[in-house]
Amino acid sequence: MRVPELAVYLDVSPRRVQQMVQEGVLPAPIGAEYDARACINRYIQSLRAQRDGGGTLTLTDERTRLARASADEKELELAQRRGEIVETAWVVEAFGRIMETFRARMLAIPAKVAPLAFECATVAEVKGVVEKELHAGLTELSYPKGKVLSAYVGRKKRTKKTPRPR
Repeated sequence: MRVPELAVYLDVSPRRVQQMVQEGVLPAPIGAEYDARACINRYIQSLRAQRDGGGTLTLTDERTRLARASADEKELELAQRRGEIVETAWVVEAFGRIMETFRARMLAIPAKVAPLAFECATVAEVKGVVEKELHAGLTELSYPKGKVLSAYVGRKKRTKKTPRPR
């Protein structure tokens, strides 16, 4: 296989094929012909080595990688400042507080409802009392009154001097 055909298979320029032969990445041609299978195998091995960190990266490759990592980091910081992303620990803590509130509210229902239900004359009245307390508990969870989620909305990074809002 000649250089132009091999370049098409490897998706590189013909000049790059010649450079890779000089660098030892590709086997040298026999006459003007390249062994396509050997070239493709060696090219794939070199790509895998680069991916796994075993290959040699050029200075340009390193700069590109560093610029990409820096840009990604800046995008994440900007998204965090905009409130588009939050730290996992914050979400876990907020969800934990929500569940604590939910558990406490649901466990308090029997104590609140029992005396009221005792005074009811019909099953419909008991049902109404229970529904009222359940809805009150669920409403409290929907609008936490500054106790759970609102502590995290627009929150700046904490320092040692500023305690976390509760």
